Amino acid sequence: MDRTRTIRGLLAAATLGIILAGCSAGTVPPDTAKSAEAQRLATTLQSALATAGLPQPDVSVLTVLYGTDGSVSCANAGDTTHVDGLALFGSPSHGRRVPLDPKVVAYDEAVILTYCPDKLPAFQKTVADQTTPVQTIP
Repeated sequence: MDRTRTIRGLLAAATLGIILAGCSAGTVPPDTAKSAEAQRLATTLQSALATAGLPQPDVSVLTVLYGTDGSVSCANAGDTTHVDGLALFGSPSHGRRVPLDPKVVAYDEAVILTYCPDKLPAFQKTVADQTTPVQTIP
């Protein structure tokens, strides 16, 4: 009985650990998020989003998501993961592509331009390769 309880306790702790690790994926360490550089970049991103006519998340949200290096957004810019994210947005099936939402593209472009401008040409090529001649989303 005690052995079963111990095993269940360990499994519960491991499950909680996995859940907490998943919740922190895509975020940056607190020290990086609170840095002056992260604050400056977040403010720059807010301006870029406003210029694009998009909602601007709070600076505290942007610093946690992107830190000083753009985090996952810059790490994946233009690669297969990014292409799948754009082309399969909302669809778990690799065989079912969806139209690119121009607002999603504009948001990604603002993030990449702010945090990793050297990767912008790869992103733009990725978008151009995925775009259809007829725009279906206003």
